[in-house]
Amino acid sequence: MRMRDILEDALITYRQEVASLLTLVAPAVLVGPFLVVLAASGLIMALVIVPLLVLLYLATYAACVRAAGFVLRNLAPDPALSYLDVLSATPDLLRVAAPGGILLATVTACALVISDMAGPLLALQVGLLGFAAFLVWWARHAYDQPLILIHEVEAEEAAQVSAQLARGGLVWTLLLLGATILPLLVVALLSLGLAAAITPTFGGAVFTLAFALWLPVPALSVTSACTRLVGAS
Repeated sequence: MRMRDILEDALITYRQEVASLLTLVAPAVLVGPFLVVLAASGLIMALVIVPLLVLLYLATYAACVRAAGFVLRNLAPDPALSYLDVLSATPDLLRVAAPGGILLATVTACALVISDMAGPLLALQVGLLGFAAFLVWWARHAYDQPLILIHEVEAEEAAQVSAQLARGGLVWTLLLLGATILPLLVVALLSLGLAAAITPTFGGAVFTLAFALWLPVPALSVTSACTRLVGAS
């Protein structure tokens, strides 16, 4: 299973289905930057907003995974059906995604507090370490959501099967995820520059917007990899 083929297929699919996929991520595109602006009003507000922001992006990513399942079956990635399927599978999705969501929200909240007390440089370092930890967790559980949303298994079985799939190729999965988010590192650097040149709020809003627009790429890549691994096992 060649990683390059998976990534190329994901980018080609994004270009071909761009209208449907943009509609799919519209909630995160519209609400994400708005939440960042609200969070900028104060530390307490930011700590309240962070869990909502994480939940919004996790839900949008899950919808992208479901849409990727439609694409793999040569169907149109219908946004409404994708969100309806995510809604019906919410209990199982929460069981598998909650630890990662809590980790991400906790790291972000800690970075905000450290930024307020000790400055943005230390907060950035904490944020990068926390995101690295999240990436390792994600690599171990990357196939949970495709198994639930596409192969229609329950959370416990999805966790077991996902662990088996990831165990034999954890490094490969980690590299796949790293490749899909690599362009976001460039956007993050650009956002830091905008934050320094204009305002931190503007830089944060730009990053959340770009992050939302890029969500279909890792969803398409991970779902394709999961389907190939399941077919090969």
